[in-house]
Amino acid sequence: MLNPVSDKDWENLTSQPSIDLAKRQADEQVKSLSSDQIEYLRWRAKSDTWYLGYAILGYKKFTEKLHGHMCQWMNATRHDQYRMMLLPRSYFKTTLYTITHSIQLALPDIRNDTDYIGRLGPDIRILLAHESQGGASRFLYEITSHILSNPKLMSLFPEIVPDKRNQRINKQELELPRTGYFAEPTFDTMGSGGLNQGRHYDFIKLDDIFGIEARDSRAKRESVITWYDNIQSFLIDLSESHVDLEGTRYALDDVYAHAMEIYQDQLIKYIRRIEEYNEATKKIEMTFPEKFTEKNLAILKRNRDLTLSGKKTWIQYSNHPTEGLTEFDRSWKRFYTRLPNDRISIQHEHWVEIINIRDCDIVMLFDPARTGSNGIVVTAEDSKGRIFTLESIKEGMKDPEIVNTFFKLVQKWWPRTLAIEEVLFSALYKPWLEAEMRLRNVRFNITLVRRVRIGSFSESKDEHIKALSQYFSSGLIYFHLSQQNIIKEYDDFGASEDTHLL
Repeated sequence: MLNPVSDKDWENLTSQPSIDLAKRQADEQVKSLSSDQIEYLRWRAKSDTWYLGYAILGYKKFTEKLHGHMCQWMNATRHDQYRMMLLPRSYFKTTLYTITHSIQLALPDIRNDTDYIGRLGPDIRILLAHESQGGASRFLYEITSHILSNPKLMSLFPEIVPDKRNQRINKQELELPRTGYFAEPTFDTMGSGGLNQGRHYDFIKLDDIFGIEARDSRAKRESVITWYDNIQSFLIDLSESHVDLEGTRYALDDVYAHAMEIYQDQLIKYIRRIEEYNEATKKIEMTFPEKFTEKNLAILKRNRDLTLSGKKTWIQYSNHPTEGLTEFDRSWKRFYTRLPNDRISIQHEHWVEIINIRDCDIVMLFDPARTGSNGIVVTAEDSKGRIFTLESIKEGMKDPEIVNTFFKLVQKWWPRTLAIEEVLFSALYKPWLEAEMRLRNVRFNITLVRRVRIGSFSESKDEHIKALSQYFSSGLIYFHLSQQNIIKEYDDFGASEDTHLL
């Protein structure tokens, strides 16, 4: 979490003598330039993000290969309403996407050759959001520093320098001189979870709204995702206003995974990792070698392999939430093929084996959940101890739907038993199911499953699931390719708490 900027820092930045000194320095910057040259530089700063960041704002650690590529992508996708940029830590994503690009958006449209958002200039209304209000204020402080004290920027765009007597300049807001009158400042700030009642924006920059606290706390994670789901209510125009979601992956069930699931193809994505395959050299190479050396990388990888905290740190650089945390080897997965007449087949190296499901021991397994998704799995075990998942159902069903599903599956597969956790079963499902059996004249056996307890120790759900590793590694459990819900749980186990089917 970013620490807030002190009151003293803000006071020094916004003091009139400091602003006046920067203005005098700005005047010196352009003395030797013609009006045509100044006009060209103004246009280039407005249209070329790389030039603005590197040459005007002074971010000399930008590299053409990495940050130049980012700028090209930003320009190519400038008309797309919803974008997501996911980068490893320390890649200067905030400096480029949040600071440089936000300033560029607020610059005047020099040649009237930009899109609707670009033409707004200082009249634009931008929201800068971060995990914390203090973090968002730091973004604003850096933007304000450039506008009030960067001689190069001030020399090219003197008309955007605000006056404290007429415009709002504080820790939460920065207002530039404008042609219109708006409730919202040019740059506004918010921490994730914040509410700005009645305020709306042309462009929303969500920068690292999901951090360590959200990763380690289910309540905080759900709070951030709920707040993100409401972000469209802050937009001025649902058809033209923009949202940039920027950050680093922390977990499989973070806000970025949620955004990809909800927005799907409408969300344009730019995702980089600390190491990527280079098609030209046919090698795995670092994407930001100017920042990270082979020695740095080796330390991160050793720490990843030795400790859980090292694994969690590595995710922020690999920008891939399953790397180093998942429990099951993906090569252990086995698959079967469905055939007519209750038969399935499995492919061996040189031959195909056919299994009749009705010759197997069929059971139905139920993981109840009072909130969220319930899990129902039907399995068939053959005489060789191989287990085939016939059904995998994960839905937020209400109790009547669950009971109806039980009876449908029973009449489809006629399992030997339904296994269900004893506490919840005895409290709710036992009398209900018994009454339904009499009413429907369909009866089946029920096995009550007790959580393992040794003294005061109660085995966790994850411990139960880890015990499956001996079955998976021995190639004894088979999925069907259509069962993507349980396959995803398998792939993600250890990095996600979503384990209802496993």
